Amino acid sequence: MTRLQRTEALRPLHEVFSPVLTALGRVVNQVSLKRMDDGELYELQVLLETLPLSTDQFGLACVRLQNAQRYLVSEEHGAARWELNTLRQQLRLQLEAEAVPRPRRKAPGQG
Repeated sequence: MTRLQRTEALRPLHEVFSPVLTALGRVVNQVSLKRMDDGELYELQVLLETLPLSTDQFGLACVRLQNAQRYLVSEEHGAARWELNTLRQQLRLQLEAEAVPRPRRKAPGQG
């Protein structure tokens, strides 16, 4: 797959992931500045539900978000930021993985 083909394959998925990654970046910045409220984490949770993630990937994303929320309640901003950055990396990797074409199995009778 050429770089152009890969970019074109990513475009529709990027449009789906972009708002979530943008919101996640905003939340990470807010955590860094120690200016967070639960409303932003709730909005992020709602946005996560829009993504085409497997059950396992979605579950892990939710756990990361819950961990970040617990760390924020405990005033452990560094740990919360780590969870959110790890979530962001997970979503970026998922976006990249979705752009890689999957080999198709041959139908029975097709040599």
